[in-house]
Amino acid sequence: MLKYLFYLCVLSLSLGQLSVIAKSGGFSIYLFDISIAVFAFFGCIYFLLAKKRFAIPSNSVFFLIFSGFVLVSNILTAGKFNSSQHLVANFYYVRWLVYLIAAVVVYNMLKMGLISMGQIIQTFLLSGYFIFVAGLIQLVILPDFGVLDPSLGWDPHKNRLSSTFFDPNFTGAYLSMCTILALSQKRVLSLLVLVIGIILTFSRSSWLTLSVILVVYGATKNPKIIILALIGSFLAYFAVPRIQTRISGITDPADSAHFRIISWNNAVSIWKHSPIFGVGFNYYRYVQEDFGFLTPDDFGDHAGAGSDSSFLNILATSGIVGLVFYLLGFFSPFLKGMEKEIVSSLAVNSMFINSLFFPAIMFFWLIFLFSAKFRDSHT
Repeated sequence: MLKYLFYLCVLSLSLGQLSVIAKSGGFSIYLFDISIAVFAFFGCIYFLLAKKRFAIPSNSVFFLIFSGFVLVSNILTAGKFNSSQHLVANFYYVRWLVYLIAAVVVYNMLKMGLISMGQIIQTFLLSGYFIFVAGLIQLVILPDFGVLDPSLGWDPHKNRLSSTFFDPNFTGAYLSMCTILALSQKRVLSLLVLVIGIILTFSRSSWLTLSVILVVYGATKNPKIIILALIGSFLAYFAVPRIQTRISGITDPADSAHFRIISWNNAVSIWKHSPIFGVGFNYYRYVQEDFGFLTPDDFGDHAGAGSDSSFLNILATSGIVGLVFYLLGFFSPFLKGMEKEIVSSLAVNSMFINSLFFPAIMFFWLIFLFSAKFRDSHT
């Protein structure tokens, strides 16, 4: 049963914004949140009661310490926020804990042979294909997100593959993660499909993420990949004028790159306000408002909930201590020579979007970082 619940989790995550069940008080409840909570609950019941053992992957200990420290940080800042703000912030804290536990459950499933690494890889690859196809459909029926009600908080992306995530940057980041799996399985057609999807997002952060993946993979496993990537990039640049426009637009003050720098500076300013414990995990939106970084018109925007950099977001909300434990957990597989592509590419990608806490990507990297030794032996 656990294996099929896992499949349901990945499927529901692939549905993205189409799986929303309810929106209330600044947060949304999705089918994938419920699916993963059910999976984590029954997984714990099965391993603790039926098998009477529940192994903890070594690098998850750092994240558990991080979670405990975050709880202390939130308690210390409790008096600064009202009950509705606490409700929203604690909902996302619980989500983080549930995803963390779910990834540990997958680790135990692998350890006991209830699922194979091949099945996990295939499931995520299928989700990548689904998101690619859904994105092509979206380009036909909803090419311009500017027609949506601004109160929904979505950026007005136009003619960019945003798929079920309604955001080309997160879509490109997720497809980039799937390319790592396609590379490890040497699936040329799968890799081609995913790369086309990433190109169609016209997301510079996703292009950079893919570049990091190909360079790291090429440097450690197959140097020919780097040569092929350079040739492909050269051809794409001159064949698709919009790619030239996107790259040259980096220096434009009105471009999104300029606003990311502002977002980074805001995060550092907020961190300086409480450098040790932070301002409280997932209270970032409310603190931004207090600092004057968010206007009433911006408050409902999805980007307002965190910094454009995941690590700066963690620094601002959980302080330097929280960031240290988070980094120890995140980079420990890399330091052991495992999951170099996932860790390095996400570290770069998360500088530009808050990808480490985006549900589909968070579920992905927690599973593969906790179960790194299984994928290492599988490949």
